[in-house]
Amino acid sequence: MDHKRTFGVGPYLKIHFQVYLYRIFGKLLTWYGRITGRMEPYLRPHEVLYLRSSTSSRKIRVNVYRNVAALKAVNEQSAVHLNWHGSGWIRPSLGQSCRFIRTLLRHPFLSSSGPLTILDCDYAKGPEWSCPAELEDAKDVFDYVRGRPELYDPARITLSGFSAGGTVALGLSVMLGEEARKQSLLANSSNQSNTGSRPRHPVKAVMAFYALATWLGERDEPPPIPKGSKTAG
Repeated sequence: MDHKRTFGVGPYLKIHFQVYLYRIFGKLLTWYGRITGRMEPYLRPHEVLYLRSSTSSRKIRVNVYRNVAALKAVNEQSAVHLNWHGSGWIRPSLGQSCRFIRTLLRHPFLSSSGPLTILDCDYAKGPEWSCPAELEDAKDVFDYVRGRPELYDPARITLSGFSAGGTVALGLSVMLGEEARKQSLLANSSNQSNTGSRPRHPVKAVMAFYALATWLGERDEPPPIPKGSKTAG
């Protein structure tokens, strides 16, 4: 979407300037919090990826973290966890989930369960990019993971996100579930034996922390209550 055409050049530049000031203020707060020890120190990734967006010229930054088992693994699939940070849809806050990622990497159960790779993913922000650009970026990262079965176990993919990132995680899960349902319906329609199979969701679990979630669409109205009937409560 071209925001300049939708809102006009003047209003767009005003919004862009306000967001620019907000981003500077956010960076100063982050810098102050880390030098004073009030914020978790930055966790340096083991690897940084820049994935090409499938819908635009964007480059999607992905910080890659591995537990001890994954660092030592040779020719062994790794479970993979995708995480998206909070941003208010406008703040570039990649890296603010350091405490959460440290907890996952050091957790005794996860440490003993085999290789684990965590992808901390960036995504498109406004006002430069509009919805559904963030979901498109999330889907591109997911496709990148699914396209490398020699590295990542496709049966052990989990998602998480904080605030706006939690909405991204939930939205991606809904999108992938809908795709799986359509593929199952298509496969069952061509199955001559009429032994339909239930769709299998490609994601093992989703954790969304204080996510913004609104279910849109038509809802069935409840049937009217007959006059004179008693209702519970």
